[in-house]
Formats: sequence, structure tokens, C-alpha cells
Amino acid sequence: RIYSIRLVNLSGERIQYEILKLLKEKDFVDALGIMAKNEVLGNINLQISDFKLIKAMCQIQNENLDVKFDNMSKIALLIKSSEHNHKDVTIKIVNDWRLLTRDANVLLNYVSPKVAVDISSDTAQHKSFIRSFGKKIFINMMLINWAENLSNGKAEAYDERYTGIINFANEWDIPKFPVSGYDIMMLKTNNPHGKIIGSLLRKAESWWEQNDYEPNRKMILDYLSDISVSSVDAA
Repeated sequence: RIYSIRLVNLSGERIQYEILKLLKEKDFVDALGIMAKNEVLGNINLQISDFKLIKAMCQIQNENLDVKFDNMSKIALLIKSSEHNHKDVTIKIVNDWRLLTRDANVLLNYVSPKVAVDISSDTAQHKSFIRSFGKKIFINMMLINWAENLSNGKAEAYDERYTGIINFANEWDIPKFPVSGYDIMMLKTNNPHGKIIGSLLRKAESWWEQNDYEPNRKMILDYLSDISVSSVDAA
């Protein structure tokens, strides 16, 4: 404990490396408990009040050998176990641990998502989330939700609701929207400006998504041809 204050002199990269290395160890929960008791975690911005989420993560991985939380989701669960404002802690860790911009953005999304990804969402929402976030981030956001629900008694360590969603995410071929801004320029004869084109694209993609990605390029262009440019909000 008397030496824990010296941790502030370590580089952020070294702290990040050591924490991630620790989280790979079999008995890391016990090690984290000792570190918390001796104020080590507090000196690296992790004032953890309990380890329910971390233990839930371990239970899930033990019961589902093909399920693996990524590094940022593990750190997110540590942050979500903190006594302090989770977003504030995340920003502090991002800066002090010198996370790469890519990792920082992922971590912020895991801790304070703009759109909640959870078990209650339907398949259409899951597809939309997968397209927005990508498979890896979506799956880890779902794993975080699983750990949270397990720690609250709302899920099981082996839970077919979650494994079914994760399997679906891994197997689903993400469709590519088949229409571009250039197509709209060719379709509309009055040369709409960039913001109008963007609004039309978003409107068409939303319609395509609502129809479960089944409309092909021609059907989407037919849908767009029926929309008057003057009726589109360019915001």
C-alpha cells in the first residue's frame, strides 16, 4: 500500500499493458481484490466498489468456452464497477492510460452507449445495431449487457437468449446498401445539393432497413423517384 502512490509515475501505456495482462490470468479476480484493498486500483482511476460484474464475466466465459470478452469490454466492466461517474472515469482512463483513439472510442461506446444494446431489442434492431457498430463491437456490447443482467439475477451464466443473438451476429451476412449519392444525382433532374442528397439517402436506407433489406437497387430507386425533392428536409 505504501508504494501504490508511486503508480502515478508509471506511463499510461505500462498501466494499460499490466491491467490487460492481469485480466488474462486465471485468478485475476482475487488479484484485483488485493489491489483494491491496498489502494492500487484507486491510484490508477479504478475505485471499484464490488466485483459482481467481473465475476459475472468469468462465469459467462467459463460456461461458454467460445465466448470471449475483448480487452475494452473487460475494462468497461471494471469502469462500470466503479464508485464514481462512469463516463468521467472513462475519460480519465482514456487520457491517463493513453489509449489509442480507436480503443478510446470503443471504450466510450461500451460504457456510455448512445443507443442501448440489450436482450430486449428485437431482431430488426439487432440487425441495425450490427450494421452500425460492426459484429465485434455489437457482440461485446451484448456480452456486457449479459454480465450486467447476470450480476442482477436477470440472466443465467449459460443463457440461450444471449448465445442465440451472438450466433446470429456471427453468421449474418451484413448487407450493403446498393444505392449511392451519385445514383440520386442521376435520378433527380433538378440537381439537388449535397444536404438534400444526404437526406434522400438516409430516407431510402431507412425504408430499405424497415423492409428487412430485401428491396434491390431498382426498387430503392423506384421508391426515391416518388419522393419530391421539395418535400425533403435538408437538415
